[in-house]
Amino acid sequence: MKQQQAMVEFNVYIGDSTSPIQGVSEVKLPSLQAIKTELNPSGAAGKVNVALIGQYDALTCTITADIAAKEAIIAALQNSVDITVRGAVQVHNTATGVHDIERRSYILRGSLSSLDLGTVKKGEVMGNAIEFEASYLKVFVNGADVLELDKFNNICTIDGEDKLAAVRDAI
Repeated sequence: MKQQQAMVEFNVYIGDSTSPIQGVSEVKLPSLQAIKTELNPSGAAGKVNVALIGQYDALTCTITADIAAKEAIIAALQNSVDITVRGAVQVHNTATGVHDIERRSYILRGSLSSLDLGTVKKGEVMGNAIEFEASYLKVFVNGADVLELDKFNNICTIDGEDKLAAVRDAI
């Protein structure tokens, strides 16, 4: 059995750049919150919230940097930004005791919500933060396509299963 232990290292890329953004200290990836509707049907013992297939609330991503690179500031101020986060996760094989690395990739596309240029203080990091709302999210684990969520194209694919194919076909 494999046990994921920790993110060893990561890099953040803008667009199709092969050079990572310098100074990134943290990326807060979106939290998927299902959009629900409340039902109160007759014959039922009360109300029930039902998640709508493939529908999620706003996907907010925050990139924090010690001191924001020029490329990150410029990218944040564009109409749309593509971000790729690539990481190396330490994995422990509990049967053999061997540690290994698994790849994680997160591809996000969205637009700026806020740009915090941070605080200028002698001898300290600035704490820049770029927050954007992602309309597109794709997640890979060791090269396997785990999740693709494309809000504008009505796509929600989980582990290869297109959850919204029937919805697109119906409309």
